[in-house]
Amino acid sequence: MQTSIIIAAHNEGDLLPNTVRSIAEVMDFDGDWEIVILDDASTDESVQRAQALSSNVVVKRYDSRLGCPKAKHFGALEARGEVLIFLDGHCKPEPCSLERMVKSVKEVGDTAVITPRIPSLNPDSWQNDMGFVGHGFYFDLEDMSCHWRGLGNLKPKGRFFETPAAVGCCLAMSRNLYLSTGGFDQDMVEWGIEDIDFSFRVWLLGLEILHDPAPIIGHRFRSGFDNYSVLPESVIANQIRMARKNFADKSWNAWNEKLKDRLPAESWEKAWQVYKENEASAEEQREKILTKRKMDELEYAERFGLDWPK
Repeated sequence: MQTSIIIAAHNEGDLLPNTVRSIAEVMDFDGDWEIVILDDASTDESVQRAQALSSNVVVKRYDSRLGCPKAKHFGALEARGEVLIFLDGHCKPEPCSLERMVKSVKEVGDTAVITPRIPSLNPDSWQNDMGFVGHGFYFDLEDMSCHWRGLGNLKPKGRFFETPAAVGCCLAMSRNLYLSTGGFDQDMVEWGIEDIDFSFRVWLLGLEILHDPAPIIGHRFRSGFDNYSVLPESVIANQIRMARKNFADKSWNAWNEKLKDRLPAESWEKAWQVYKENEASAEEQREKILTKRKMDELEYAERFGLDWPK
């Protein structure tokens, strides 16, 4: 099996069948590919409708919610491909884009994650808007806010561009890279942070996130959730987990104090309690990361022009 396209889905409605149809229309690998849908306890008919569209669709269903980070990771474990492409259940690849992603992954081997050009997808017309396009992606280490970075602000590297992070809606890598880095953190809860946590870990381990502007994969952006809800403390708990796992003691202590200063005491306490539920696995991962990492948070901040930590 050459390529696995992994989609974690929960109640995607018409968007998931449209995504699967779009993938099937542009794939030309003579059947040597699969779409792995991790059905995260959907209660609508979206997964069944999507599965009926192609014999290349494989579904693994869970009857209880896993949350986005765990669902993505479990989807990857189900996949058989040597190349893994993660897509959200509301994406439209343009012709030749998925093949280009596979080509790029094969070119860089186990040394880098590949990101495409990501325009905004109109869910009604199912057309990609090339007037709104994301290239590079980065996050602030201090508050973990995420932002786009224009192509002109990325450093060229051969035919690629170095980007600080990968956005979770569209990214690709070798199976070996995914497994060797630990993949998406399955103990993060509900939604959020798993993509920047993974990106940061990749960089700490001496690997790269490389942007290829040639492949175009549209993504439906939205300002809020319309198919499920996410508790604020879950996102903050994931931030705490990321900082604890990846930062050395001095940075971790400073970061946590800054977080306490930013948040109402009640919000921090709720998030801390959520974090504590899986603290043991965070400490286990922290030991592995700090032992194996080749770079640190200070070098990351310097490399990508971040104000913190210094």
